[in-house]
Amino acid sequence: MKKRIEELETALQNCEIRIEYRDHIMGEAVVQIREVVDHL
Repeated sequence: MKKRIEELETALQNCEIRIEYRDHIMGEAVVQIREVVDHL
């Protein structure tokens, strides 16, 4: 059981890292879109 809990905790941490990464990418995309719009 303890091993299973450790596996779930690891999976959860991986998900959190992916979400943070996705949010960072989305933020970068918004910045780039704004820069393009400013040039129009």
